[in-house]
Amino acid sequence: MLAIRGAFLLLVLAPVVYGFYYPQPYLNQILRKIPIAVVDNDLSELSRNIVQTLDASGAVSVVVQAETLAEARRALDRGEAFAVVGIPPDTERDVLKGNTAHIPIYADATYLFIFRSMATASPSRSRHSPPSLPPAVRAPRAAWSKRRSRRRAQRKSCCSRSSNPVGGYASYIVPAAFVLILQQMLLIGASMLTVMALPQPAGGAFATVLGRGIAHLTIYLPALALYFILLPRVYGFSTLGHPLQLFALASLFTLATSFMGQAAGAWFKHPETPTLIFLGTSIPQLFLTGFSWPREAIPEPVLVAGYIFPSDFAIDGIVRIDQLGATLWEVARDWRGLWALTIIYFALAVISAALVKRRRAHG
Repeated sequence: MLAIRGAFLLLVLAPVVYGFYYPQPYLNQILRKIPIAVVDNDLSELSRNIVQTLDASGAVSVVVQAETLAEARRALDRGEAFAVVGIPPDTERDVLKGNTAHIPIYADATYLFIFRSMATASPSRSRHSPPSLPPAVRAPRAAWSKRRSRRRAQRKSCCSRSSNPVGGYASYIVPAAFVLILQQMLLIGASMLTVMALPQPAGGAFATVLGRGIAHLTIYLPALALYFILLPRVYGFSTLGHPLQLFALASLFTLATSFMGQAAGAWFKHPETPTLIFLGTSIPQLFLTGFSWPREAIPEPVLVAGYIFPSDFAIDGIVRIDQLGATLWEVARDWRGLWALTIIYFALAVISAALVKRRRAHG
């Protein structure tokens, strides 16, 4: 394993490189001071207060105050702003009457993070009322705010643990991506090694498959410790899990991945084939986990198809143990799923190795 350059790069060097390189674009966690344009067609105290509140917020920064939407659109096209907030005429009058004032937001959806931030930050900022509004107008807001504060306090008392305390994208997506990265590298490496090892006549199918699986787990132990113990602390992610329970689930995930790679690699003729096949499944698998796309929006047959990869169970179980402090009992579904995949892929790897050896012996 260590003598083959491709396997050494995949199983030893690549985990170190990916572990430190992949999270770098996301370490800012939260987008701040997104430049926006404002079109104030109300020119009232309320509209001025909205503009000042937007500019003072941490999420956006008012860089253009245009007179028309067409002028703001040109600023958007030039890249000077990424969104336009329009304040319609008679906004203050509607608020004083007790009516709902609708403030349209035109956001550039090319950048998903910016679009999401604008879609969530701007409406909440635009609901602020100016200090000079009469008590009759402010009182319903104050009462509603008190009720909302009580509900937040109740939720906090019920849910004291958070896997993403800073609300950032890195804390949300990187721990799940770590599991997928480890799986893809081991799948390719195990398949590559199987393609090279099967032509050797020595050793029975059962012993060689089991031996390679234990060897992969041994070589991967430093990578597991790096991704699930060291790097989460380096990047400031939540680490509430018990190391032994985390190791138990991660070891089972590693064995299931190794046996899957061996079962597939037995039918490949060239060592480069696993890279071409498994690398293309990385992005679909990430979407199937429900982190980049809601699982509720994915058809059920597609979700079931995702269960063939160990990462589907491993991401859910490892993230819950490592970030939420769950126990193996609380992730029993993932534990049983990984056991099932380990047994199934071990049997398939043994059968595949035996059939390939027999075919080559008679060929």
